[in-house]
Amino acid sequence: MRYISLILLLLCFTQYAFAIKPERKLVANTLSLQNTIKSLMTEKIQPKNTKTDSIKCTLTPQEKKIAKLTYPSSFYEYYNALLETNRVDMDIAKLTQDLLTESIRHNNTPSLLLALQLYFSKQCERCEKVRDLSMFDYYRDKNATMQKILFVEGGSFEKSYALLGEAFLCRALSKKDKEDYLMAYSNLMMAGLHTRAINALLQGIADTNDDILYATLQFLVSFDNVIAKSESSAYFLRILRIQGRHSFANIMALPYFQNLEALEYDVASNFILQTLLLRDMEMGRILSPFDMFANKQTKREFWDKMQHYRQIIQTGNTSIMQNAKPQELQTYINILQLKKRLKSISSYPFATTLYQ
Repeated sequence: MRYISLILLLLCFTQYAFAIKPERKLVANTLSLQNTIKSLMTEKIQPKNTKTDSIKCTLTPQEKKIAKLTYPSSFYEYYNALLETNRVDMDIAKLTQDLLTESIRHNNTPSLLLALQLYFSKQCERCEKVRDLSMFDYYRDKNATMQKILFVEGGSFEKSYALLGEAFLCRALSKKDKEDYLMAYSNLMMAGLHTRAINALLQGIADTNDDILYATLQFLVSFDNVIAKSESSAYFLRILRIQGRHSFANIMALPYFQNLEALEYDVASNFILQTLLLRDMEMGRILSPFDMFANKQTKREFWDKMQHYRQIIQTGNTSIMQNAKPQELQTYINILQLKKRLKSISSYPFATTLYQ
């Protein structure tokens, strides 16, 4: 009887050991994935910033295949808001603001990007819903899940802003289509891939000479964002358009475009970090590094503020990741690794990168 009890005890222990082994393996795998993400978050990238004749597609055939490319039902809301914003003699109509905000509900990435830019630069009061629709403050929510981190990157890897932006760019370079270039620009900007987004936009203007892309460029030049604000250059762009002389050669002849740079941040950054800085620039808390009155002190203040927001977001993400599933963590790693690859590109035809 005594031996039977020992055998049963040994059997129970063996079953327990086999049951706990997969659990320990899962925990170890989760910690490994979390550490990989932390490493990617803190990695600094410094491209060589050399000029090349053209921008090139970097996706593998498999990445192109899995990218789920879809187009908004209409670009009218985006284009109409742009045209009204670019006029210096009027504010954006309330109806235009409402139409722009409503179009965001239908997966319209260009409209989402523009609404964020307009709202945080105080040019669209009725665009306040964009905060909730974009989950702008997710990292402050103690109950946030990993799905929210993925949501602000576009969702799954197949629908991520980084992959879609590059996939649209690959298609645009082949088909020379204005809508593909606009979708490439807007998705890359949402992903925080600013240098690539600006080059994609300028390449689109060079290939199509389309007005919606030109209006986008005119808008970007007119306020502090990821490239330098230049009211005089925005004025000349407006005059060229009115006179019908807005060829790409005439655009590139403007002094503004001779040494064009775009702000770039860390691998984990996306539209949230840039819009936080955009808000502070608009409120006068910091000066853009490109501002004509910028000096060593104001530039240091800008980068300090960037690091402050970056740390807040990173702390929130780290907390959220504690309860994430391995599959979710792996998806985030895939997105970050693609962003790292795209941020590491050193040669562009039009705009180079300004890092800290």
